[in-house]
Amino acid sequence: MPKTKLIPYLEATFAVVIWGGTFIATKIALQEVYTQDLRVLWELGGLE
Repeated sequence: MPKTKLIPYLEATFAVVIWGGTFIATKIALQEVYTQDLRVLWELGGLE
């Protein structure tokens, strides 16, 4: 593969890896927020 075609493939691979990492991190962060919200609602419901 010529060097001129290698660079775009490397850039695309880098972009996919970064996107995948941020997707997983966002999914984990939202899951933590969601479970915390449910816990707060559960505890508030128990106070009534």
